[in-house]
Amino acid sequence: MCCATRVSKVAKTLMVAGSLLVGSVAVYASDYVPGSAQVELDGNVVDNSGPGDPVDWVNIGTGTNEYQTTVIQDNGPTTDRVDQDIFDKGSKDDMYISKAEAEAAGGGGYWQWKIPNNHKATDKVDIVHASASIYEEDGDMIIYLQADRFDNRGDAYLGAWLFKDKIIPVSTGPDKGTFYGSHQPGDVLMLLNFINGGAEYTIQFFVWTETGLDTTGVDGTLFGSVNTNLSPVSTGGPTSPYYNYVTKDKSAPAGEFPTFTFFEGGFNLSKFYRYIEQDVPCFTTVMIESRNSSSIDAALEDFAIDNDFSTCSFSVAKTCVGSAINATGTGVDYDYNITLTNTGFGTLDVNWTDDYGTPNNGSDDPSGSVSVSNASPAIIEVSILGAPLGITNGVKATGLGVEKTASADEPNECPVAVDQNVTVTKQCKTTLDGNESSGYTVVRVDFDGTVCNDGNTKVGNLSLSDSTESETGYTADLNQTELLPGECASYSGTYYPNTPGITCAKDNAHSDVITVYYDENLTGESNSTLPVSSGTCPLCDENCQ
Repeated sequence: MCCATRVSKVAKTLMVAGSLLVGSVAVYASDYVPGSAQVELDGNVVDNSGPGDPVDWVNIGTGTNEYQTTVIQDNGPTTDRVDQDIFDKGSKDDMYISKAEAEAAGGGGYWQWKIPNNHKATDKVDIVHASASIYEEDGDMIIYLQADRFDNRGDAYLGAWLFKDKIIPVSTGPDKGTFYGSHQPGDVLMLLNFINGGAEYTIQFFVWTETGLDTTGVDGTLFGSVNTNLSPVSTGGPTSPYYNYVTKDKSAPAGEFPTFTFFEGGFNLSKFYRYIEQDVPCFTTVMIESRNSSSIDAALEDFAIDNDFSTCSFSVAKTCVGSAINATGTGVDYDYNITLTNTGFGTLDVNWTDDYGTPNNGSDDPSGSVSVSNASPAIIEVSILGAPLGITNGVKATGLGVEKTASADEPNECPVAVDQNVTVTKQCKTTLDGNESSGYTVVRVDFDGTVCNDGNTKVGNLSLSDSTESETGYTADLNQTELLPGECASYSGTYYPNTPGITCAKDNAHSDVITVYYDENLTGESNSTLPVSSGTCPLCDENCQ
């Protein structure tokens, strides 16, 4: 294989013809109704329909409803006929892919490959180009396939594998011409047998199971086409991968496929999997092959493979649903949704891990695995309890060996209202305190009050400052130094005014001011930056004359 060109886009809508039947049914090119599909199956690569849908292989990347396309030039990017790999040693479809897979199964044949003599495959089975394109209609996966060969002499037997292995995608390995990867239950093989010079063809489907290839097969009357006449190669000029097409038939005019060298078909794989009562799997690799007969155990000849042809993909999003400071005022309870959306086909298994707002600590990370169909997204609810303010909560999701991340940050998406409200009350009572030893009477002020946390966050490191702290005999006692939301602390104290001459006098304007300092635990702010709260009382109560 030389090279592959890929076009990927979001799929939308598709009209597709055909049905699925059991039994041996031959279908003909005349069964295809032009315009009934999104890709022209008319025996050439040229778009004959004009602007818009349907498209053809020369402009396959422009289809409105297209999901992904690969165009593989198997014989090199120049007019030189060079093929880097073909099947070897009697490789067959019902064999294992790799030596490792065969050994794990207890033995059996496995695929092998080689570089052909003079870098040329056998003429009539030599694949020059191979293409595959995925379309979608109402969740159904439609795959279109195309291949052209070097020589039109003899019948053509083509096949197409879709492989699921995501751990080790199917590919050629350097180890003595062996392959990497393994079959997975649900791998599908489609055989297109063009007989009578390509004038008629049959299409069969086979599925790989736990015990190997199910050789019973299912025949499908879907749609296909072969060029029964000379057909144009391309109108795209040198920019088209088909432009340098090389053929053995030198009588064919330049720029045209000789008769019976160009083949294409389309299949509704979703309909097929519904018929066999299985979910559509996620494929990672497409391989188009040529064979030496229509038999299921025919020897395989040439192949073109693309192991980056994923039919499934996904997106991950993280959104904040709500947030509130917890009852103790020591942290924030956040509610998030992780949304996993299958933007491809089939049912995709996705593993997810949430960092719980602590990206540098994996010990508290919740995780799980979920199967996501393309019919509806999977929504996972995650609650983070008692978190600090200002966290960024991230999620990592992995599917088909691809890792994606998303995050939601509190300040922008999940704001929390912090109410720092500490209130103070103070009452004073003046009394005459007789001192028998000195023989005179003095004024004593007794005070008490409350410090209440009327906000929604815990406060700590409470301390009092009184405007009368310099007075004789001053004492003050606060019974606790931290408060939860809604909680109050009490305090009391006493002192003897240093200037009693003005303390107890009617209409005295002097007052006793107490100030409370505190730290707000949730925000981490200290009393040097927080507002303070004060309470006052007159130095002379109602009993003063």
